[in-house]
Amino acid sequence: IRASHDGSCVVLNEDSKELKKDLGVIDGTVVHAERYHHTQGFTPDTSVIVQIFTEEKNKIAVSFNLIDKTDFDQEIMIDQRKNLLQFKQAVSSIIGLPLDQFIVCKNLSGQEHKALDKSLSDLGFFDGCSIMLQKGKPTSSNTIKFKIWVWDEEKSLFGQGFDMDIDQDISVDKLKEIILNKLPHLKQTDLMRLRIRKGQNLGKILFGGKTLKQSINALRDGFNIVVQPLEKSETLAENQIVFNVQRWFPEQQKLEPKPNEIVLFKESTIGGLKLEISHLFKIPPEYTRIAKPYIFQLKNPEQLSSLNWEVEDSSVLTGSPWYLTDGDLLVFKDDREIEVVIEGAPPSASGSGPRYASEPSLVINTIYDDPISQDEESKKVTVSGNDDQIGVQKLN
Repeated sequence: IRASHDGSCVVLNEDSKELKKDLGVIDGTVVHAERYHHTQGFTPDTSVIVQIFTEEKNKIAVSFNLIDKTDFDQEIMIDQRKNLLQFKQAVSSIIGLPLDQFIVCKNLSGQEHKALDKSLSDLGFFDGCSIMLQKGKPTSSNTIKFKIWVWDEEKSLFGQGFDMDIDQDISVDKLKEIILNKLPHLKQTDLMRLRIRKGQNLGKILFGGKTLKQSINALRDGFNIVVQPLEKSETLAENQIVFNVQRWFPEQQKLEPKPNEIVLFKESTIGGLKLEISHLFKIPPEYTRIAKPYIFQLKNPEQLSSLNWEVEDSSVLTGSPWYLTDGDLLVFKDDREIEVVIEGAPPSASGSGPRYASEPSLVINTIYDDPISQDEESKKVTVSGNDDQIGVQKLN
């Protein structure tokens, strides 16, 4: 048996093979021999030598902490093919706790490794990695630690959140019942929506009839779910989208205080949205202009003037250029109102975000070019327009 430097083994058991050409055996190569019983035959799986080298190849050094300590000053050598249960058994005697009184976490955030039957390599363990151990009762691999928030419609912000351990295979409707038992002031399950938290906003709606695992991609510990109380019961379908619109007043250069929620079908067009806004806010569709801002622009409303307000009416809300999803915000205005023009604003362009100026040109002169006067050079480095527009500079 020839062992490579990476620990892999080649069994030299075919007499028809050439040592150098076929098996890589050259001057100085070390080979290992072992005895086996002819009656049992020989396979790499039964080879003691292969097993030794394979174990060494798969051994990794894992650092971990003692309970209630933050220093990763303990280390164990272990085969990465072993599962999480075997790892816990190995460290249990070192930290002095039984298996059911501590958890293995991926990092300092406390995200728990739960799948006891998964190999360490499948769980992302590698040579030199550090694993956090914490005192506590392990949860099953099917249990997710959720953070539940209640949306305050009046203040347009999240109330205080709380933690819940929930089976990922329960239905969304069942989760509503569990939350109602904990928060009885919500009155009844048909007066609440469950949504995914998207930053500081409400995101995707979770529909009844599906499990949490079916409803949420990449489900993991620490996932944020928001309870949105409703004034009256509703029936939403998965082919509908719930988003917000907020009016922009060009003459005053400010937004209305609060956004308004709108529910439309996902295949609706921008033209259809204009009709809905016309009905709600009494602005004729032909004078309604809509744009999709970036979040940072809402903190500086004067930037909204340079948005692209001329998106085609035939564009689908959930398609290009907006790709609208649940919880997104659009701004709209009455085009009859006079827009305050910001000096140096870049030209119009199609798309969902702001309009950008073209890339400025750069002229590079060499020693062979005609020299220019100091006055001319100072003119060329003068910056004109706004910060996005840069003059031409001579480089020597």
